[in-house]
Amino acid sequence: MSLGFLASTAIKNIPIGMVFNYKYSSEARPSGYLKFTKDGQETRLNRYNWGWSTRFSCNHIFGGPTSIDSFWQDEYTHTKGSQFDLTIGTDIKENKLGFRFRKSTEYGDYYYYSESMNQYAKDEWSDKTSKTMLRSYDVFKITNIGSAKLFPCGVLEADFIRKNYTWEGVDLLDTYKENLFVAKFLPFLHFDISDGGFFRIGTSASFFWKDYAYREVWGSQEVYSHGWAYFWWEPYWERSSYGKTFTFINFT
Repeated sequence: MSLGFLASTAIKNIPIGMVFNYKYSSEARPSGYLKFTKDGQETRLNRYNWGWSTRFSCNHIFGGPTSIDSFWQDEYTHTKGSQFDLTIGTDIKENKLGFRFRKSTEYGDYYYYSESMNQYAKDEWSDKTSKTMLRSYDVFKITNIGSAKLFPCGVLEADFIRKNYTWEGVDLLDTYKENLFVAKFLPFLHFDISDGGFFRIGTSASFFWKDYAYREVWGSQEVYSHGWAYFWWEPYWERSSYGKTFTFINFT
C-alpha cells in the first residue's frame, strides 16, 4: 500500500514545494512442497529447498545422480513494515535548497523447519529495525567562467539504524546501533548550447564516517556483544562487536 501527495505554494515570491509518501508492506509467506520417489517409496515434504542446474550433482538432498544441486531452506524471515518519506524544496535567490526526512520501521518474524511436524514453525525470536535518514541539499551559482557557469552542490546526510530483538513478545536488551554521516561536495561547470541543450562536467569529493556496535546488558552495565566468525553460505565471514570506518570517494 502506498499513499502520497505533493503540494506547492509561494511565500513572498519564494517558491516552496513538498512531496509526502507513506508505504506499508507485508511479505507473503512462501508456500510449496517437495515430492519425490526413492527406492519405490513416494515422499512428500512441506520443506523448501534452493539450488541450480548443474552437470554434477553434489547429492546434498537426493543422494543420487541428478541434474541439479539443491540445499534445504530450513529457516526464513517473514517481514512487514512501513515507511514515512517527506521532501521539501525551495529556491532562495541563487540557492536551490532541499531537505528530506525518511523513517522506516520493519518487523521480522523467524520461522524454522520442524522435522517432527513436517512444517515450518514460528520461532520465539523476532526483531524490530528502525531506520532514520536526514538529508539536506544546496545548489547555487558562484560565478561565470567565460560562457560557463560554475555551480557547487553540497549534500549532508545522517543515517541511523537501530535494531532490537524480542523473545516471545518481550523486548530484550540486545541491540544493534549504526550511525552513518555523509558529506558530499560536487562542483560542476554548466555550458548552454545554442540549440537549447546544455553540457555539464564536474568532479566530486565524498566523505563517509560510520560507527556501529552490538550491545547487550549484563546486570546494570551495558557491554559490547562478543563477535564470531561465519562459515559456509554466509555473504560475509565475521561479525565484529563494534567498528568504525572512514571512506573517501572521488570521481570526475
